[in-house]
Amino acid sequence: MPFKLRPAEDKDVPRIAESLLAAFESDPLHIAMLPREHTDNTMDWYQGRLRSALSDPNMCSMVAIDVRQEADDDAKEAIAGYSRWLLPSQSSEPDGAVDDQKPAVAFPDKANKPLVDFYLQQCDNKRGKQMDKSRDIVLYVLATHPAYQGQGIARMMLEWGINTAATVSQSGQNKTPRILLEATPLAYPVYRKFGWKDYDAITIDLKKYGIENGIEHTTVCMIRE
Repeated sequence: MPFKLRPAEDKDVPRIAESLLAAFESDPLHIAMLPREHTDNTMDWYQGRLRSALSDPNMCSMVAIDVRQEADDDAKEAIAGYSRWLLPSQSSEPDGAVDDQKPAVAFPDKANKPLVDFYLQQCDNKRGKQMDKSRDIVLYVLATHPAYQGQGIARMMLEWGINTAATVSQSGQNKTPRILLEATPLAYPVYRKFGWKDYDAITIDLKKYGIENGIEHTTVCMIRE
């Protein structure tokens, strides 16, 4: 296979951010939250969120690298895909999930803060009713750069998460972690194929958040037992 998975590092952050923006270019909700005409305004904040995830001991960020384009300067590695997983909490302290933290960089004035806040709060609320933090895994994001779609990268990253869930064990507990996620309309069929099932949904009327010609966008909350 011309791709390999490895843990993400700080040096990867700018390329991960670019890859994510490209991957979600066709998703109305993502574009409404982070308008592409203001990318320069939002990029520092976006990268700050990615770095917050790297510093979280319970979070695992993985990148898929195109080994055909590896160079002596690894800063030029081509990042074909990215996924971020919250693993079961290893302590009784609250987890430091990036979606619950404030990045070091201030929220950008050109991004849609009311929409971002509402969506993240809805995700937290729906997920919180289902998950056991001492047991379960959350897939926060999985994205393939458009240039690499259809080449098995999503499958490789999902299989990594499924295999990780199968091998994670908690003290005094033999249950395999479940994996929760929120699926975009485009990704929904892929997750269904790999065994995820619906348990709830988040529907947002984008017109209510100042988006002209906005649609009613539904994100499906899913779980894999």
